[in-house]
Amino acid sequence: MPLSRLSIACLASAAAAACLTFTSSDADASENLSFSAQRLEQQQDISPGVPDQHGCFDRIPISPVATMTTAGGTLFGPVMSTISIYSNGLIITSEASYGGASAAGTAFVDPASVENLAQTLRESGAFELCDQKDDFYDVPLKTVTVFSGGQDAKAHTYSYYFAEDRYEQAEDAILGFLIENVLSR
Repeated sequence: MPLSRLSIACLASAAAAACLTFTSSDADASENLSFSAQRLEQQQDISPGVPDQHGCFDRIPISPVATMTTAGGTLFGPVMSTISIYSNGLIITSEASYGGASAAGTAFVDPASVENLAQTLRESGAFELCDQKDDFYDVPLKTVTVFSGGQDAKAHTYSYYFAEDRYEQAEDAILGFLIENVLSR
């Protein structure tokens, strides 16, 4: 099934925001929604397994792996975008410009590639990063939340303006994942 058309406003560099937007026509959108519903129906057939500490069964194995939100002003105008990546391969993007158009989209990728991303984020130290100490103006703030675990996931959130050192490693892991698994299709 074809993926909806992609447009890239900008990809991360030290001074640019990470903006990834999926766009589609109404026909593409209904096709993608149908595809999404089929994927979720297939997942509901999975055996419930063993209940967690709260007595809950994780019947639908979809849990967040990472989110990256970029928000703030730039020399080119304001930016607000969010990318969410889930363990079952679901990717959700949204973008809004102040007073302008908004866009949202979804894509599915191989869940094994998402597990590889999760491992890369663990190895890059994303679970130990703190908020960047310096404040900057005319540069959007990026906030990343990484998750570990399934239904009762533990989360770690950090924010930064410039992707330097370990921030760059984690950002490169997320954006590299998107380029390899979504944009290269």
